[in-house]
Amino acid sequence: MARGVWALTIFQLLAACTSIETGALSGNDFVSTAGSPVGVIDVTQVGFSVFFGLVDVVSTDIDSTTKVLVAEAKAMDGNKVEIKSAHTSPRHGVFKLLCALVCFPHTEVVGVAVKQ
Repeated sequence: MARGVWALTIFQLLAACTSIETGALSGNDFVSTAGSPVGVIDVTQVGFSVFFGLVDVVSTDIDSTTKVLVAEAKAMDGNKVEIKSAHTSPRHGVFKLLCALVCFPHTEVVGVAVKQ
């Protein structure tokens, strides 16, 4: 029994992750309404929840994903982010039934780091 608990604990720790993909842009080649584009950033977070999504072992939402996006934009020498798209898994209503025992909700935000 103890082996099963340890295996489940290790699986839960490895199940959730954050992926950050970046690409540099030249201000001469691309146009942005907010300023000179520095790079494009794609942040994807995958969470882990159990029991119809009632217990979030590792949570994910648009707020936390956007914070990672802004931090990455600042690391690319940008001072603002122009968000191009944002998507998160539905977690209420009939969609809650899809997560009977285990669920991996995900959130993705794509933006352009700009320098003003």
